Amino acid sequence: MASTIDLAFVSQELTPYIIECQLRENLCHGSDHLPIAIILDLKPPHRAPRSARSWKCIETHLIRASVKQLPRSIYLNSPGEIDCYLDTLFAILFNIVTKIVFFAKLNIYAVSWWTADVNTTVQNLKKTDKELTRNLDNFDIRESWERART
Repeated sequence: MASTIDLAFVSQELTPYIIECQLRENLCHGSDHLPIAIILDLKPPHRAPRSARSWKCIETHLIRASVKQLPRSIYLNSPGEIDCYLDTLFAILFNIVTKIVFFAKLNIYAVSWWTADVNTTVQNLKKTDKELTRNLDNFDIRESWERART
């Protein structure tokens, strides 16, 4: 049998996830190339569900009433006095938010693998897709669209 060079490539980011990379001669069907099996551990990282406040359900009249009770700014003479005033102000605001803005119900359909990078990629793809549908003959947009799809 003649010598055959069979190669398998993986990006540097995926290298730590390689479980197995080996020839699979049992899958050979007479070709001069040998099949290579690559098994990657691609489980998405586990991310605990986060509680988020339901800012849409704020009762604004309660916020207005609470804000009226905030200490008024006074003439502050030093950075220490400013820091103390701001610490007091933030503590009061935190208490107001804690009492008035409740936590939203956790969404059981949310997925842990949807990260900011995934969101940015999807948004870029949607934007390029819109541009492409408006300008079907524009080669630059088509090239960007092809890149975004891969």
